Amino acid sequence: MHISRKGPLGRWICVLILGMSSMACESDILRPKINHSTFLKLYGGANDQTGIDLVQQTDGGFTLLGSTTSTDNPITGGMDRNLYWVQTDSLGDVLKSQIYHRSPEDHGKAMLKLPDGFLLLGEMISQNGLKNIWLIRSDLNGIPIWQKELGKEAFDDVPEDMILDADNHIWIVGTTTDINIHKQEGFTSDVDVSDIYLTRLDPQGNVLWERRFGFEGLDEGKSLVALSDGRVAVLGHTDFPDPDPQELDLLFFLVDNSGIPVLSQRFGEEDQEERAVDLLAQEEGGLILVANARRDSIRKPYVITLSDPNQQGVGQAHLLEVSGMVSGIAELPSGGFVMSGSTAANADKDFLLLRVGADMQLQWTRTFGSAGNSFGGAILAPSDSAFVFVGTHAFGSNRMMSLIKTNQEGQLNP
Repeated sequence: MHISRKGPLGRWICVLILGMSSMACESDILRPKINHSTFLKLYGGANDQTGIDLVQQTDGGFTLLGSTTSTDNPITGGMDRNLYWVQTDSLGDVLKSQIYHRSPEDHGKAMLKLPDGFLLLGEMISQNGLKNIWLIRSDLNGIPIWQKELGKEAFDDVPEDMILDADNHIWIVGTTTDINIHKQEGFTSDVDVSDIYLTRLDPQGNVLWERRFGFEGLDEGKSLVALSDGRVAVLGHTDFPDPDPQELDLLFFLVDNSGIPVLSQRFGEEDQEERAVDLLAQEEGGLILVANARRDSIRKPYVITLSDPNQQGVGQAHLLEVSGMVSGIAELPSGGFVMSGSTAANADKDFLLLRVGADMQLQWTRTFGSAGNSFGGAILAPSDSAFVFVGTHAFGSNRMMSLIKTNQEGQLNP
């Protein structure tokens, strides 16, 4: 099941003129160039699709993960939401696709490329509304080899991110409502909401251990990366010590291969909101913590740079003066970063693409979309001359999984 549409679709491009107090905007059309140096491709059928994660193949093609409720779905007749997996060539044209059905509502969350297949991470939502973790090991064609369900029936266990360590063990981070364990003195369950959930599995998906981290109130896990010394860095957010969903701090910690914390730090401004999004490891050993902050009811990207994750109190905060939310980050080969996400425009959300230097100074922003809400997902920077990101694009009465490739200036139609 797939539809690949090449436009025309209306869009707006807003180019930030650095050093000036105004922003120049021009109307344009989402129509790829004939030479395919840039493109927008849409995938799915009737109803609703999302695009969340992507990886690039060695042949230059792409593999995308999201979800679908399409009425074209031969498995469920469009009655449920299912995981949606699409593989394309380097021009974004579909080679193959798969739909995975496990529960009344399944969401794709993360994907890893293996030498002989893929690992797909999903969230299952049962008829009674409980949420659990779904892990699929597939071959190169997306055909399942094995599947695992994680979590307890009486609790919500929501996955967010997944990595492989040097031993090919699988780590998953997320959030759990299984909270009534290992709490500090004076803990009362009526004020606790959730904890960060962390688990490590062997290459066959068998659980080696599970850990929960948190305080009273709301604690959520969002991202993790493996470090060169064998430890794993985890990023989430917390509303401790004053439970309030509008007052969140970033919670960062390092664990050993048994899941035992060896260092933890909190970042954020007092009485403000910083929600964790992504965690990026740099080649020289530093870490980039990506979040979305709320300042005076306006969402803005918020980044912490850690030159040495092993030292306390060395993080440098950067609040980007962009109205919008980021969802993914990629480091450029020549230095600096690109981020994807969404921003508000005329009551609708548009794709947001921005570039910053190695010093986190904003270089430019781009927004584009059409009527309805569009959201950017994971992003890749295979070179300094092209950026590729997956997303969810409003197209008439549908939302479609999208794959967007821009040039080095973030333009679709230069």
